[in-house]
Amino acid sequence: MKLIKFDTLYPALYLDKKIKNSLPEIKKMNFREFNSWLIALRMNFSDFYTFNLRQHSWDTEEIFLLSNRYYIRKCGFHYYGYFFYFLMFVYKLKNLIFSKKSILLERLIEKIIKIEKPDVIFIREQSGINSLFWDKFRDKMLVVSRMECGVPKYWSPACFDVVYTNIKTYKDFFESNRIITKNNFSGFDRRILDEINSKNKIYEVVFIGGLGSPTFTEKTDFFESLLVVSNCNFDFKWWGYKEGSNFDNLYPELSKRYMGFIGGLEMFEIYAQSKIVINDYGVAAGGQGMNQRIYEVLGVGTFLLTRASLMFNEWKDSICTFSDVDDCTSKIQYYLTHEEEREKIAKAGQAFVLENYSYFKLIGKLSEELIEAYNKKNGK
Repeated sequence: MKLIKFDTLYPALYLDKKIKNSLPEIKKMNFREFNSWLIALRMNFSDFYTFNLRQHSWDTEEIFLLSNRYYIRKCGFHYYGYFFYFLMFVYKLKNLIFSKKSILLERLIEKIIKIEKPDVIFIREQSGINSLFWDKFRDKMLVVSRMECGVPKYWSPACFDVVYTNIKTYKDFFESNRIITKNNFSGFDRRILDEINSKNKIYEVVFIGGLGSPTFTEKTDFFESLLVVSNCNFDFKWWGYKEGSNFDNLYPELSKRYMGFIGGLEMFEIYAQSKIVINDYGVAAGGQGMNQRIYEVLGVGTFLLTRASLMFNEWKDSICTFSDVDDCTSKIQYYLTHEEEREKIAKAGQAFVLENYSYFKLIGKLSEELIEAYNKKNGK
C-alpha cells in the first residue's frame, strides 16, 4: 500500500537559518535531494513515520507543507515542470486582483496526490489548510489526521476517516461525535543515537520549547518562578521560541537565560549533553503530560524531571516527577549532586522508551490499523 504523509517543520526561524547557511548547496539540489536534506535535519517528526512504515512494507512519500520559496519551487518543478513558474505568476496576479486568496500550495498538493495515487493520506500537521480541502479526497482514499496541539481555526474531525491523537480529552470528544479515533503516542527513533554527539554532560539544567504564548502562560510562569525561588543557584539555559512583545519585562529571569532557536539534531545533542532536562506541558494536555519532549529526552539517555501525571504510573523508576516549584527546586539540587543515582534513572528511562516507544514498534501498530481502516472503508 502507498501512503503520503504531509507535515510541517518548526520553528520556522530555525529552519530559515539552516537553509540560509546552506543556500549555495541547496540551490544546486533538485526536489528529492532537498527533501532528503530537510529530513536529515531531524526536525520534529522528520521521516520517523514514513521510514518505519517502509520497514513494514509500505510505499511512502514525505511531503512538507512549507511556505519556504525554495521548497515550493523545487517541489512544484518536480511535479509540474516549467509550467509551475507560470502557475506562480497566475496565482500572484489573482491574489492581487481578488479579495479571496487562492492558495498555490493547495493546487500543488492536488497535483502531488493525482500523480502519486496514494491509498492513504496522512496529515500529521495541519499547517493552516482548511480541513474541507482534505475532505474531498475521501471518496477514493483513506484520509487520516493527527491532532496533538491546539485545534487549528479551520479544522474539523468530521473531515477525516480516522483521527489520531495522544490527548485523552481530544479522543473522548471526537469519539462522542462518532469520529473514529485512535491513540498515537510519540516515540523515539534509534537512528538518532548514531547521529549525535553525546559524550559529555556540559549543561546543568535545560529546557527546550515554546514559552510566552497564551497557551503556555502557566508553563512560562512556572519556569520564571522556578528561577526566582531557587535564587538561580544552578546553571539554567533554555532554547525555543519566546512569544509576546512584553516577554522580557514579564519574565526577566527567563530572558537572561534565553539561548535562541534550536531544533533537530542540535536539539537532540543539547538534550544528550545535559544533566537534567525539565519538562512541563500545556493546558491542552488536560493534565496528561505526555508530550513529544519526554520521548526525545529519555531516548537519548538523559535524566528527565517532569510535572507529575497519572500517565506516568507505568514508568516507575524510569522518570522523576515534581509537583510544584518548591518540589522541582529541591529535586534539581538533589540530582545535580547525586550523579550516580541520576544517571541510573536516566539509563532506565532510555531502556524503557527504546523497548516500549521505538518508532519501529509504534508504526507497526499504526500500519495494522491503517490497513484495517482502509479495508473496512473499501468493503474488503
